[in-house]
Amino acid sequence: MKFRRIIIVIALSLFIFAINLHAGMVTDKLTPAELERAKQGEIILKNDIKESSESGAGVGYGVFHCKLETFWEIIFDYPNYGRMFPPCAYAKVIKKNPDGAFITELQMKLLGGLYTMTYTTYNIPTADKLHLDFGLDKSYPYDKFKEMKGYWQLEQIGEDTYLGEYKVDVELNLPKGIKDIVQKIVNSLAGKDLPKMFLSIRKEITAREKK
Repeated sequence: MKFRRIIIVIALSLFIFAINLHAGMVTDKLTPAELERAKQGEIILKNDIKESSESGAGVGYGVFHCKLETFWEIIFDYPNYGRMFPPCAYAKVIKKNPDGAFITELQMKLLGGLYTMTYTTYNIPTADKLHLDFGLDKSYPYDKFKEMKGYWQLEQIGEDTYLGEYKVDVELNLPKGIKDIVQKIVNSLAGKDLPKMFLSIRKEITAREKK
């Protein structure tokens, strides 16, 4: 009987730990004032773009009013990335794994279309549909990237209302001849384009949930 009680206590402890692990995963990263601004529709940025550097991190927070399925339907709608998320020229799934992970190829046209970058990423969604990890698939060669990885994290804060966090870390490996524009490219990939992405998702949510 004592052994059974110990097992029950351990099971309850693990259950509480699992709840706490996911509770507040996004809201805890914002101040109360920032969270209120996000709820009012503002996109909160916490970018870390180093001056004259080939690396940078972009972090954005925003609220989405939609069903969870609608959000991921948009994120995984790669054939429409060119329309929804410029400067993305195209995106496509090139491999699916039985465990739910998949590989995508994307092409970005930056600096008004003057510079093109094509890369392949792994994408690993979680079973609870609240998190997606992505990053460079290192089985493919890259001449312009040293690293690129990030994630989407969602936290439900109301009925059909989610606070989303998007983070991407970028480290480039560019030829010496274009070092003068590297900051603009890093800013485009990991900085100033984040609000446009959030707004595009919201626009798409409105269009899809009206149908």
